[in-house]
Amino acid sequence: MRFEIIPTEEDYLAFQLFAASQSERIQKRIRNSKWLISGIFLMFALFYYFDGENIFLTIYFIAFSLTCMVFYKRYALWIYKRHYKKHGQEVYSKKFDQPAIVEFTEKALHTSDFTGEGKYYYSQLISASETDNHFFITQNPGIGIIIPKRDLINIDEFRDEILSHGIPIEDFKGWKW
Repeated sequence: MRFEIIPTEEDYLAFQLFAASQSERIQKRIRNSKWLISGIFLMFALFYYFDGENIFLTIYFIAFSLTCMVFYKRYALWIYKRHYKKHGQEVYSKKFDQPAIVEFTEKALHTSDFTGEGKYYYSQLISASETDNHFFITQNPGIGIIIPKRDLINIDEFRDEILSHGIPIEDFKGWKW
């Protein structure tokens, strides 16, 4: 079965962000940074509290520490999104809006675009993650095939084709960065 897709910049960004959201290392880094930065500001607050001369700075650093605890994750996600957007523009810009072919054969998944062809044996594909707008077929974390749903005429037919080759589909509908 053969499908023609046209991935956009937003599709590449969505894949990068999806892969990052599934990375335990990145999630741990965000969590640890939040506590480290909040802790540093709290230490400054304690220093000024025990110094006793500047209560304003004590309150300021406590407020800033609490603000970091509440809003740091949102800030970190914004930073990562900005990073991946710049990275995508540098690395994948020539592939944006270029047609590609994804073809399911008996033994492998074949892809082709203007840069060349790829062959992925079904035994090497880990899973297909389905979000609201995409299928991400992954070979290993961070390496995958982006299938925008807007380019599929029959999504159920595509889903059945994936399942018929033993590739499990993970449901991530409702996922957002």
